[in-house]
Amino acid sequence: MGRNPPSLKLDIDPDQVYTRQEEEEMEYIIFQFVRQLSGRFDHLCSDSFLTALISKMMVRSSWGNGTPYGKLILQGDDNAAYEVSQFIFEIIMEHGCKERMNGHHVAQNFCEFISSRRKKE
Repeated sequence: MGRNPPSLKLDIDPDQVYTRQEEEEMEYIIFQFVRQLSGRFDHLCSDSFLTALISKMMVRSSWGNGTPYGKLILQGDDNAAYEVSQFIFEIIMEHGCKERMNGHHVAQNFCEFISSRRKKE
């Protein structure tokens, strides 16, 4: 009479899951980076908002890859760090908000900052 509902079990590759521990590690690094900017973008958004925006981008999957940006970055992928920060600082801030700056330079600084603080294994 009644059919069983489809299984809700998902086949998820554990290598593509962004854990809470990884998320907290990235949030702390991002918080430190934004603090280092010393309010540079206060006229556009608060430091809290900028931290949240960058952190939110970390859970998104990178283009063509099912792995979240944050996981890739913690694994040492500097291209993923640049991709996230370039979108925020060049596309949104520089072009969208018409901020007079070179957003790709801030993105490069973000990559260097992340690389210097990433846990060494």
